[in-house]
Amino acid sequence: MKSSFKTYMLMFGGIPAKPTGLATSVIRRSNAFSAANIENEILVHDWYINYDESINYLQDTNQLNSNTTVRYLYNELGNDMQRDDRKKIDRKPQEEGWVAIQDKTRKNVYRCYKEGLYLQFKWYNDEGDLLFIDHLLPNFIREKREWFDSKGYIRKVEYMDFNTNSPVRVLYLNKQGKCFLTVSRNPKSNATNQIIYFDENGHFKAEFKNEKEMLYYWLAHYILVEKDKKMALISEYGFNRLQLQKLESQIKNLNVIYTFHSNHFAAPYLLGSPIRNDQKDFFNHISEYSAVVFLTEEQRADVGTQYGNSDKYYAIPHHAPKVVRENVKRDAMKVVLVGRYEKIKNQDHAIKAFKKVVEQIPEAKLELYGRGSEELNLRKLITDLELQKNVELKGFSDDVYSVFFNSALSIVPSEYEGICLSLMESMSAGCVPISYNFKYGPKDIITHNTDGMIVQKGDINELANAIIDLLNNSQKRNSMSIEAMKITDKFSENKLVDDWKKLFEEVLN
Repeated sequence: MKSSFKTYMLMFGGIPAKPTGLATSVIRRSNAFSAANIENEILVHDWYINYDESINYLQDTNQLNSNTTVRYLYNELGNDMQRDDRKKIDRKPQEEGWVAIQDKTRKNVYRCYKEGLYLQFKWYNDEGDLLFIDHLLPNFIREKREWFDSKGYIRKVEYMDFNTNSPVRVLYLNKQGKCFLTVSRNPKSNATNQIIYFDENGHFKAEFKNEKEMLYYWLAHYILVEKDKKMALISEYGFNRLQLQKLESQIKNLNVIYTFHSNHFAAPYLLGSPIRNDQKDFFNHISEYSAVVFLTEEQRADVGTQYGNSDKYYAIPHHAPKVVRENVKRDAMKVVLVGRYEKIKNQDHAIKAFKKVVEQIPEAKLELYGRGSEELNLRKLITDLELQKNVELKGFSDDVYSVFFNSALSIVPSEYEGICLSLMESMSAGCVPISYNFKYGPKDIITHNTDGMIVQKGDINELANAIIDLLNNSQKRNSMSIEAMKITDKFSENKLVDDWKKLFEEVLN
């Protein structure tokens, strides 16, 4: 029996085919809702060219519940279906009448000449599909860029300002090749000045000042049209506060619930630190919201200390799915770190700590899984510390549970988090965590010296000593591993659903 209300989850960002972080948490929540017969839809409003392929893949591999609908602003405004039968166009670098010269270092890049003139720059992805073509004038000025979807069709055209070499006019094309949005931008600031929306017949339909106005239009005219049901719109973050508050005031059977997925403090990310610049507006109006959901009790308490306690503040963490693996062969000397290669993740602390670890345990190994802007710096640090035999960057993994099941320990040395999904995944797999005591998550998740260890944030020596202690003490580590796996009971799917049902009952009624 379906619920008497309907929920919508408004994404911040997209849903890639290999989701991480926020996208993973929303997908899991949606699946849990669907299993509990809570009618829900996921709403995506950020443009990305192969959205359809990502969602199709997640559904076809059963990562996304078949009862869950994902709705995409650009598909609905463009009158496109998520699945289509268009024939794929194979766009080779070499075309008739052209000479394509492959770049010497970047093998997916080609410069194309016609009658001696360099007029096109082509970029392909690792699968060999054309991503975009830059069209050049004979004087090397870039005229426009055409973006292609995975089936080889143009889906976006950016016309360039010759002075700044940035887009001044952008056209969005649907799968039939018709323009349904034309966007005017300030080429210096890249801010949107105007958006014109055309219907399927090419007739003018609406005009918007910017993407936020377009989002409001989509929600008001396409999504929030239920008349006979109460509706809950869960906004993942609060970046569209004005538009959502306007909708909430206009639609009587709608309540907007904000979820917060990160630390709200700026450096040093502790109680008493200034609020992050991008979140000041949201927190300045926090008393106006129907409900705000934080991922930890600690963050809810901190917000209550700053802004006054409120029964509108809820703490509902992610749930930890039960994952069963047969014939697990855990490497007793392997330590792993899963997370983006970014400064806030402090992978360099883990590598520096491992210099001390291998001095006492030469056979110890550290593997870091992820991708990001710090990769080159991390590789250099490994070389500088002469740890190439013990420390390895493994790149992105779309099966982190296998990583954790095969490892003895995981390290979470972040500067801050919202709750740290990888910490919960590690414990679900019985991989014992050693975490900095950052805000937020470790204190809510780990029972120190029972199912993991919490060490002082930034103390690399203490981190190293904790690793050495657990690698040398298999009995203690195995006991902690058994306790860590109990997280799937502490943070169960049933508890997540019950907590959200209680919130819906209180807010919607």
